[in-house]
Amino acid sequence: MIIMLFLSTQGMKSETDRIITKQEEETCAPLVTDDLSLGVYKGPLQYRVWKEMLSILSPGLSHLTLDPNTAHPDLILSEDLTSVRHGDIRQQLPNNPERFDKYPCVLGSEGFTTGRHYWEVGVGNKTEWDVGVTTKSSNRKALIALNPVNGYWALSLRNENEYEAWDSTFKRLTLTMKAHRIGVYLDYEGGQVSLYNADNMSHIYTYTDSFTEGLYPYFYISHDDEPLKLFHLKL
Repeated sequence: MIIMLFLSTQGMKSETDRIITKQEEETCAPLVTDDLSLGVYKGPLQYRVWKEMLSILSPGLSHLTLDPNTAHPDLILSEDLTSVRHGDIRQQLPNNPERFDKYPCVLGSEGFTTGRHYWEVGVGNKTEWDVGVTTKSSNRKALIALNPVNGYWALSLRNENEYEAWDSTFKRLTLTMKAHRIGVYLDYEGGQVSLYNADNMSHIYTYTDSFTEGLYPYFYISHDDEPLKLFHLKL
């Protein structure tokens, strides 16, 4: 996905300069630089600026939806396929190959085989969740090893405040503030999946790899009542 922004007036240019200056002052680091460190400053920096320009910029970002054909039978999807919660009764659904049958997981309906993409997921106060991407051919049945070798690049929360990533080794991550919304940045050709605390756009973790097949947004939903939500970021 490539989003072109056409700033056609001097006023819009001045507003962009003002916001960039403000962001640089807040982070004590330049947002525009030729020396971008992976993950921390090579990623969706433009969204930090765009979020402050909601009233003057267009168009918006791509709208992700959930794929009911992949949803575990315990999950209840909203009618517009933008939120999911754990139900009380298992539904009678066909056990098609793409459906998760052991863990309460679901995928996004759109896969990516090229380009750069960014989306945000509302996790609220849920005590357990996974957010990331997985390959089209990844295992959906029985036990799932959540690591890149098995086609999963994800961030996990366990026990309310334990953030984890399974890369070549297990990573226990520390956040300065609890994340209620997670940003996922995928650079397919660049081989990068970065996870952000979208509440303040702070970097959490970056996977680097080589992708050879379609990648789909991946979500694991815990048993509590709070739904997990996909956000359509309108600019």
